[in-house]
Amino acid sequence: MGMISIDIRGSFGALKAEKFSAMEGGHAFALTRAIQFLLSQMQEAIMRDHQLHAEGEKPPKSDFGMLP
Repeated sequence: MGMISIDIRGSFGALKAEKFSAMEGGHAFALTRAIQFLLSQMQEAIMRDHQLHAEGEKPPKSDFGMLP
């Protein structure tokens, strides 16, 4: 069975590490849980982007990498 491992570190703030196993409810369930975890981090990531932008820090793509 599969395993999804997510580590969030660096300028994202405190280290966050999560693992989602297909053994718990299947592959689709593990993927759904991983996506939900990532989405739960979105507000904090957006706030961090705005804070850094206000301090003059921004990624090379000033649109913050918006998808086409």
